Parts: sequence; structure tokens; C-alpha cells
Amino acid sequence: MSKIIEELYFQRSTWTAIDEVLEQSKKNEDLQKELDATSKGLREQEADLAQQKNAFKAAKEATERRLREEEKRISDQKRESEGERTKLETLRKGIEERERDVKIREEGADSGLQQIKSDREKIRAEREQNQRDAQENSNRLSDLDNATLEAKRQKEIADKTRAETIELQKRFWPDCLLTPEWENWRASIQERALVDSNAAVLLAALQMCYATAKTDKNDLMYEALSQTGAHLFPRFADQAERLTEAFNEMANRRYRLQLPKPGQPTDSTWMNFKPGLTTVSSVFSWAVFDSEGRIRHRANVK
Repeated sequence: MSKIIEELYFQRSTWTAIDEVLEQSKKNEDLQKELDATSKGLREQEADLAQQKNAFKAAKEATERRLREEEKRISDQKRESEGERTKLETLRKGIEERERDVKIREEGADSGLQQIKSDREKIRAEREQNQRDAQENSNRLSDLDNATLEAKRQKEIADKTRAETIELQKRFWPDCLLTPEWENWRASIQERALVDSNAAVLLAALQMCYATAKTDKNDLMYEALSQTGAHLFPRFADQAERLTEAFNEMANRRYRLQLPKPGQPTDSTWMNFKPGLTTVSSVFSWAVFDSEGRIRHRANVK
């Protein structure tokens, strides 16, 4: 009985063990089912993960491609930006240079404007001065015209007076001294005769020469010629040689004048001098000879 009980117990423990095994097997099945389900889920997750991985890889590649494109674009933009920056820098420098140039031109323009203003003032002053000068010149021209008219009138008067004077001189001046070359000398003697007694006496002697030359009274003519020679010296001695030649040309063989010269030997036949004088030093008159060559008045010398 105990054996049966043991066997029953053994069987019961066996069935219990079997139940446990079955239970465990059922659990295992359930676990396997769960595992299978999990494996399926994992496979699905793996598939999803693989798909996501592929999608991520594609996205990554696309991102990397996009990133490279963007980097290239940024690099290109950077290069372009550098080029633009260089252009802008060049442009900025150009602008600065133009600004400096404009400033210089403005300063030059200001200076030029000041110069223009100064020149304008100068031109205005010159124009006003020119107007004054023009008016002054006009006045001067008017005065000159008046002066010209007055000078013309005075010349006409002078010419008339000169003609009248010459005509009058013909009445008392020797013919040999009426030529134009003696005109100034005649006028000088006449003017000086008004204030100089020597010139007055000389003029009277010349008038005497004129008067006696118109007559046949040779002695008076010789005396007049001698007085003329005496009053030439010393005040009018510079014309003595010319006067000697002029009178001799007019003599018409009625007389001859001879003028001593300083340095020549003395000659008592036609000179008056102190005894012992051998050489003429000074002349004080000329000698007068008649038509036959005879001495009528000796020359006075020292």
C-alpha cells in the first residue's frame, strides 16, 4: 500500500511535474509566441530602422550634397564678395580721390572766384580809369585841337610877321645877309640890340653898310665896313669869318675885307699892333681895302 501510495505519490509528483512541464511548455509557447511576436516586431523595427537608416543615409547624403552646394555657393559668394569688396574698395578710393579732387577744385574755385572778383574789381577800376582817361584824352584832344588852331593862328601870325620882318629887313640889312642861312642870326642881333648896346651899335653899323652900298660914297662905305668889323669883336667874333666871306662876295670889286687869324705873323701894311709884336694873338677888327687894293682901314690885333 505504501508502495502504491508512493507510486501514487510518485505518479502525482510525476503528473505534477508533467503539469509543471506542460505549464512551463505553455509558458514557453506563450513566451515563444511573444518572442516571435517580438522578433517580428524587431524585424519590422529592423526593416523600419533599415528603411529609416536608408532614408537617413539618403537624407544625410542629400544634406551633405546640399551642404557642399551651400559651401560652394558660400565660397562663390565669398569670392564674389571679395571681388565686390575689392571693387568697393577701389570705388571707395576713387570716391575719396574724387572727393579730394572736388575739394581741391572747390578750393581752387574759391580761390579762382576770389581772383575773378579781384579781377572784376580791377577791370571795373580800369574801366572807370579808362573812362576818366578817355574823358581826359577827349579834353586833351579838344585842348590840342584848340592849341593846334591857336598854333596855326600863331604860325600864320608868325609867318606874316616873319614875312613883314624880312621885307622890313631888306630896307636896312646888307643884301649879302638877307639869305635864309642868316635869318636866325639877324633875328638874334635885332633882339639883343634891344638890351645890349654892343649889339645895337653893330646893328647900326650893318644898317650903315646897307645904306652906303646903295650910294657911290665909297669912303662912307669903307668907314661903315670898318665900324662893322670893329663891333663884331669880341662879342660876335664867332661869325667874323663867315661875315668876311659874305661881304666879299657882295663887294662887286668896290672893296675887299681881310681877316687876321691868331697865330699868323703880324704885317704892318694892313694891321695895327704895338711895336715888337710878331705874332697875332687876338683879333679886334678886319682890314678894309678899296677897289684898287689900297688899305683903307687896318685890322686891329694884339
